[in-house]
Formats: sequence, C-alpha cells, structure tokens
Amino acid sequence: MFRPGSGGVVRGSGGADAGGGGGGVRGESWSYARLNAWAGRLARVLVGRGAGAERVVAVALPRSPWLAGALGVLKSGAAYLPLDLEYPAERVRLILEDARPCWW
Repeated sequence: MFRPGSGGVVRGSGGADAGGGGGGVRGESWSYARLNAWAGRLARVLVGRGAGAERVVAVALPRSPWLAGALGVLKSGAAYLPLDLEYPAERVRLILEDARPCWW
C-alpha cells in the first residue's frame, strides 16, 4: 500500500491474486471496478505529490500486488519504475539517484 512520505517510492506488502477479476491486495479478491477506483485514488495522491508527464515514480512492491500500484502510477501520467526488493540497498539507491523519482 502507498505510504506517504516514502521518498518517491511506493512501498507495499501483502499479496494480490489474479482470481476474482481485478486481483487484490493482502489476499483479498477485488473486482476491476474496485481496482480502478483504488488506482484512481493512488493516482490523485501521486499527482498531488508531483507525479505526471515527464516524471518517474519508483514502486517497491512484492511481485503480486504490483498491478494496483502500476495502474495508479500510470493513471497519474508518470512513468512506472519497478524496484526489486531483493536488490542490495546500494543498488536501489543508485537506481533511485539515476531515475530521480518525483518527491524523492
């Protein structure tokens, strides 16, 4: 789930599943309408923090719930930068330094 003040990185935990339509977060099944609404809310938060055209939003989520985060980033108009949580901290730092995600 998005955590405000996370330095330009959308962080999360929990799982999403492909069953039940649009997936879900924390093992919960979501319809596409609910996924779209959640992504829209995330997009508005991201836009409020500077996301948009020509901007990058880094997303650090376990592989499962990436769909909701990616959709929210894309709906904001920003570029989506997935981060692998298994990378060494120094590598993540260098990626973020190079990409310069908004509000980092």
